[in-house]
Amino acid sequence: MKTGNDFYDKLPKEEQEQYTILFEDKSGWYTEDGNGEKDWSGSEDKIKQFDESCNKFIKLQNNPIYLSFLHFPSVDIKNYNFEKNREIIFCNSIFYGEIDFHSGFTKYIQETNFENAIFKEKVDFGEYTFGHKISFKSTTFKKDVNFKLSNFTRYINFRSTTFNKDVNFDEANFENKVSFWGAIFADEAHFDSTVFKQAFNFTKTQITNITFVNSDIKNGNFLYISAYNKDNPKNPKPLTKGNLKNKESARLIKDHFEKQNNIIEANKYFRIEQDKYLEELINDGYWKNKGDIAVVFLNKIIS
Repeated sequence: MKTGNDFYDKLPKEEQEQYTILFEDKSGWYTEDGNGEKDWSGSEDKIKQFDESCNKFIKLQNNPIYLSFLHFPSVDIKNYNFEKNREIIFCNSIFYGEIDFHSGFTKYIQETNFENAIFKEKVDFGEYTFGHKISFKSTTFKKDVNFKLSNFTRYINFRSTTFNKDVNFDEANFENKVSFWGAIFADEAHFDSTVFKQAFNFTKTQITNITFVNSDIKNGNFLYISAYNKDNPKNPKPLTKGNLKNKESARLIKDHFEKQNNIIEANKYFRIEQDKYLEELINDGYWKNKGDIAVVFLNKIIS
């Protein structure tokens, strides 16, 4: 059968039959309760068979290792025997269970490609050092994904990636270029205390609620950011104060545009900054802060 996997599709038919389990839909391998929690206990033998087949499939290959178009059940990625200095291709694969790439996976590989992959459950890439190029272009994360405290030493591609739930890049360190061009952040996005040492691209991103507190964003491109429209994702909305978590995030982007002498964009984020500041003052007590509140209203009118 044709799967789209470059290595598998070239194998003789009799060899292909050993690995068909890798490409089977795993939707029937688990049960789901009313809260959406998956129970894989009824498929323990199948998962064991999958792991054995996957390791044989990996061993059969040299470099790169094609794990594209695979359907991964609930697995522990550390069970797979990746040799050092290999490029791993996960393009168009589907991960049905929660997955933790922690503890040892990334230190063995050269480059990793997750383009067009789908992660159906939570994913943890936290506290990793990615020493080689990695691509998440057009990848879909349906649940929370964690990159907190990760270190990216080479170019990272999140172009047109979709984050359906929370994504955490707090205290991450990007030593090289990174692109989020056209990415969709459908829920909260955290970039607090994040370091961008080289150019990073946020052009045409769609955001729901984002924070950049204590982050260095001087190398960023924030043109044409819009608000995510969950009812019609192809028709994003203009940004409002609800799309930035705090006034500090609005101030950082405003300052960025002021340094570029882009007054139109700077004024847009200045108004959002003032709106967030006004919220803080009112929440802290109207009568106590009525003088400052009047000043904020005046600043909004002038801008």
